[in-house]
Amino acid sequence: FDGGVHINPLPSSGPRASGSADGHHSWDSRVVEAEQLSIVLDEDCNKLKRNVMDLFKFAKSQMTERAQMSVDAERRECARNLASKQAEVDALFDTKSQNEDAIKRLNTIVARAVEFKLNSTNALQEKYLRLHAMAAWKMFHKNRKNVRHKIEQWMSYHTKTYIVGRVFKLWRSDVHANLHQSLRMKYETIMEQERNKQLAEQADLIDGLKAEIFELSNKLEVEEAGRKLLEEEMKRAFMRGVC
Repeated sequence: FDGGVHINPLPSSGPRASGSADGHHSWDSRVVEAEQLSIVLDEDCNKLKRNVMDLFKFAKSQMTERAQMSVDAERRECARNLASKQAEVDALFDTKSQNEDAIKRLNTIVARAVEFKLNSTNALQEKYLRLHAMAAWKMFHKNRKNVRHKIEQWMSYHTKTYIVGRVFKLWRSDVHANLHQSLRMKYETIMEQERNKQLAEQADLIDGLKAEIFELSNKLEVEEAGRKLLEEEMKRAFMRGVC
């Protein structure tokens, strides 16, 4: 690698006949070269150590960045899922509110129809009584001699007719009322069953969404714990490599 060890070759030893001065000079030269070699080796070791530390730092930064990117992507996905589920819950609550408003409007319409029917029946009765009185008064002035007899006959006839008509109207009103009450009770029963069914389905769906949200939260916590554990293991591995 760059900055490797370069060892200068030691000079070969000459013959002993060169004298003591040359031998002493050769020994000093070897000592100097050994010291220079030691310095070069120390520098190379330090450089190797720095390269190893830089390599560990780079590997740690890459692993941390990848782990963080994975956690961020998972967190964004969970956030999108959570927002989607929350939107579904809000839509269900809006639908429930709309159904309740529709039921209230229908009950109001039924009550007004019943009230209108009762008012119409009372108005017809009053009109019939007024016509009956006017007819009796005209007959009295038309035939003064037989007025009592004719009035009695007329009153008897119309009284019977009125009674029969009244009995028929009451019977028909009772039949209509019973039919209306039966239909209304049947409709209310069906609406109540449908409402309970929708409430049960909405409750089940909301419980399912809550369970999914809880599962996503637990998954995020597990991912976060795994990331922290990975960082701790990298720190310990890095410290072991440095030491």
